[in-house]
Amino acid sequence: MHPLVTTILNELYRMYTMTSNEPFRLIIIELCLTLPTRLSVLLPHLPLLMKLVVPALQSNEGDLVNLGLRTLEFWVDNLHPDFLFPIFAQQSSTLCELMLALTHHLQPAPYPYGLLCLRLIGKLGGKN
Repeated sequence: MHPLVTTILNELYRMYTMTSNEPFRLIIIELCLTLPTRLSVLLPHLPLLMKLVVPALQSNEGDLVNLGLRTLEFWVDNLHPDFLFPIFAQQSSTLCELMLALTHHLQPAPYPYGLLCLRLIGKLGGKN
């Protein structure tokens, strides 16, 4: 699987950018974020995956929002800030969209992702 990760991610992202069919785009995002591989194999592809986490958080699909939040939290928990924050910095528009998507989910208790989002923003701020 390791040698195929680059090809799989690049082709899925190419299909994502080529289609305007929203359900198909959401499926592609889910496939990219659930690729069964170690984090160490995904490290070179984090800038590409970051571009897919943002639309996952912007979607109205509950499972996809949860997947995006959990994926981002996993990266923040397991990657050193000296590695993660330069990836954020080189994609300033993506970082801006990410923060807007996260703040959109900051809603009170009946909303299922408010607490998770608040915890994630806290982790991001604490590692800065």
